[in-house]
Amino acid sequence: LFLERVGKAIRKPAHDAVISFAAKKTGSGFGFGLHEAMDQIGAFLGPALFSALLFTGPDAADLAGYRKGLLLLFIPAALAVGITLFSRFFFPHPDRFELKHAAPEISAKGYSKSYWIIVISAGLLAMGITDFPLIGLHLKNSGSFTEAAIPLLYSGAMAIDAAAALVFGKFYDRHGLRALAVLFIVEVFTAPLVFLGPFWAILLGMAFWGISVGTQESILKAAIGDRVAPEKRARAFGLFNTVFGLFWFAGSAVIGLLYDNFGPVPMVVFSVAVQAGALVQNSTIELLHCIFLKSISLLPNRLPLR
Repeated sequence: LFLERVGKAIRKPAHDAVISFAAKKTGSGFGFGLHEAMDQIGAFLGPALFSALLFTGPDAADLAGYRKGLLLLFIPAALAVGITLFSRFFFPHPDRFELKHAAPEISAKGYSKSYWIIVISAGLLAMGITDFPLIGLHLKNSGSFTEAAIPLLYSGAMAIDAAAALVFGKFYDRHGLRALAVLFIVEVFTAPLVFLGPFWAILLGMAFWGISVGTQESILKAAIGDRVAPEKRARAFGLFNTVFGLFWFAGSAVIGLLYDNFGPVPMVVFSVAVQAGALVQNSTIELLHCIFLKSISLLPNRLPLR
């Protein structure tokens, strides 16, 4: 399991950078949203096909059923490796997919201020995220859902994740960083609804949780790709993922300790507090940006503004 996570950490920055190059032709938000939707479709079909082989047919619930299931999963894995090798030899410079007029907000010497603002806001957001294993444990312990219903709840949230990635990715392409406010607001209400609300609030909270996951994978990555030059984009994604992961790890540890020792209420307060901090920071920066643009528009036209 540790090696699998290390492998993902190695390939993820380059993977996100390549997607950002191609996504410029469709809109960065929609491009990353489409990738997230396809990822969720694959994440659903793989286990579904595996379960179908494992629990049906003459080899149901037998070792032979596991063998067939693993052989079936080898097919898409081999196709993925084959397509990657094909792309490596026939498209060795994916950065050339990017439109030439798509100029990022960055100087040649380093990352822009907007990049660091997004990274810090995303870190605060990650610190307050409640992972589904804890959500599932709480729903089981509270008796809100049966064990059999909890995986179905997760599947529904993943379906919402796929749809939200497309919808809010397109929203980002049209409205820019204002789309981040939607992500932060949804995250702020997720934990209170899931951990403190009645049955209907839990369903709404899980819908918000799915929207949050989808928008994280589309809006945040699109915003990074739009603000970093092509030659530095893989490193920028690596730095972003490092900060996001460290904040997520620290926040998850605190959330787990609070839940185990003091119950859901202090845990929810912590989650809401740090994510509200991300929302306030993003809103403040957006307000200052609007004030700056307004002041620029009032200056005489003869000034050579860029």
